[in-house]
Formats: sequence, C-alpha cells, structure tokens
Amino acid sequence: PVVSSASADAPPTVAVAPVVIDTAGRIGGSKRPAAPPVEPGPDKETRPQPRHRPRRLLVVLAVAVLAGLAAVGVLVLRPNGLQSFAVGTYVDRPLDQVQNEVGLHWTVATTEQFDDAAPVGQVLAQDPPAGGVLLQGETLRLTLSKGPAMRALPDVKGLAQADAEAKLATAGLVAKVVGDAYDEAAPPGQVVSWTVADHLEYKVGQLVTKATEVQLVLSKGPEPRTRPSLKDMTWEVAKAALESAQLVAVRQTDENSETVTAGLVSRAEPTAGTKVPRDSAVNVWISLGPQLFDVPNLVGMTFEEAKATIVGGGVFTPGTVSGPITGKVAAASPGAGDRQRRGTKIDLTLG
Repeated sequence: PVVSSASADAPPTVAVAPVVIDTAGRIGGSKRPAAPPVEPGPDKETRPQPRHRPRRLLVVLAVAVLAGLAAVGVLVLRPNGLQSFAVGTYVDRPLDQVQNEVGLHWTVATTEQFDDAAPVGQVLAQDPPAGGVLLQGETLRLTLSKGPAMRALPDVKGLAQADAEAKLATAGLVAKVVGDAYDEAAPPGQVVSWTVADHLEYKVGQLVTKATEVQLVLSKGPEPRTRPSLKDMTWEVAKAALESAQLVAVRQTDENSETVTAGLVSRAEPTAGTKVPRDSAVNVWISLGPQLFDVPNLVGMTFEEAKATIVGGGVFTPGTVSGPITGKVAAASPGAGDRQRRGTKIDLTLG
C-alpha cells in the first residue's frame, strides 16, 4: 500500500494495487488463464472462496502508530500543520522546571496567590488539567505560590504571658521572652512591652512575614521597697514615713524600754534597710520608757536583812552604807514607796 495526499488540506488516501486470487488460493499481481469450468456434481455444493481485507490491516497499523505518537506527547498532525501535545501534571512543581519542559510547545501564563505551605514559585493549580490537550503555541495557565501571606502585628501588651503567646501563634508569629522589668501597675508575668527585633519602630497593625519573632518583656510586679529607719520617731511620724514608701504601719502593744524614751518607736520589724514588697506590713512598737519598781521598806532592818531584801528582789542593788555596821537601818535612799527603774542603787544609813 502507498499513502499519499492530494494536498496539504486533504485527508490521507490509500491506493491499493489489484489483487488476483487463483483457484488454488494463491495471490498474484496479474491475471492467469482461467481453468475450465467444473460442473458441480449432484453430491457437491459450490462454496464461496475467502477474501482478504487489506484495508482492515491498514486501520490497525494506523491506530498503533497514533498510540505510539500519543505516548511521546504528539497526538496528531493537524491539517494546518500544528502539533497537539498532551498536558502533564505540573502542580507542586517549581515554575522553572515546568517552563523547561513545555517552553517549546506552549506559551506559559502565570498568576500568583499567597499560600502558607507552598514555597514561592511552586505551581498551585493549572489550566487545562493533566490529561488535557493543547496545540503548539497555545497557552498553559499556571497559578503560582507567593509564599505565606503577610501578618498584621497584634497588640499583646497587658496580656498574661500564656495569652500573649497564644495570640501571636494564632497570627502565625513567634513569641520570645527577652527580659523582665518592675512595673507599679502590672502584676508579675504580664506583658509590659513588646518589639520586633531590628524593627523597633514597628507598631500594632504593621504587616510582617510569617514566623516573625516578637520579643516580649514581662512584669516583675512593683519594685521592692527599702524599709526606712524609724529611730526617734513618734507613732504618727513613723506611720507617715512608712506610708510614703507604700508600706503599711501596724502598731503593736506598747512596751517598756530601758533605752528609748517613752512615746518613741522602740523597735520595728522587719528591720531598717530590709527590701520588702510594696504594700507589705511593718510592725511597730512604741516605748513606754523604762519599767519602774516599788522600793521596799528597809527601815528597822539590820544591814544583813536589808541587803538580802535588796538583792533578793532581783531589781535593785545595794548602794553606799553609812553608820555603825551593827546598827539598824535608820533611812534608805531612795526610800520606801518610790518607783525606780531596774538596777537602781539603794543607799543605807545605819544608826
């Protein structure tokens, strides 16, 4: 068989040479003398001779050729001379790889959109889809990733650390605690300030890329106070001094003091100079002065009796003694009924 075409626009035609089949079933290219006719006998039937169909063979061959061409991407030679190519799978592949593969076949048109998962330049979608067909020079349309969308910085000041971290994570940002600071208003652990590294000028609403690090400074609460000295202060003055330091003065039961004048602060806890939390309590004691004791009556006692009385009480001590030692106490100073502090000496006059 010979394949020919009348023109570039006409479909292919097939010319087939004449085929002669002799009575013996042989195929030849020209006629041979016919055998004498044979009359069928009464017991024989005339049977038709089989015919071969070359056209059917040609169709099978043509289908096989087309299948082979399709396997390599060329489906058909159109009447206008343009080839058709099968569209492959280009999704999830980088653009430059796709262009290298199809650049000689089609024009590639691209659009872009944000995608949090796909890297920049990766194909997200294609038109036509895989398995379709495009003529040479037609347009393959691809949607490409621009990478993650920009994020607006949220305000996390005043939030507890856990809440601030969760809010930033929801926005696709990363929280990092970089320090802490005393703050009179914010409780410990609350965010008192935040910044973006290398961009201290960024404010709430600024657009940043995904996973941008936001640096947090947390509150340590109010700065501790130094307990002031209350020496030589009355209760009213001491109370005012503590309140000015934002501490609370708590008056305890007044007490005797051998060293502090009555009406002044005898002691306070915690001691002066100690660092204490703001608003904490300071216990204050006010002096009653030294404790006073009654002097016993020693008149009429012998020296030994008077001495034993003075020493036995554990309060006073013997003073000077004048007069005969064998005499009795005629007078004592200070005298009976006087109130004196501990350790006072009692002088005796014997007669």
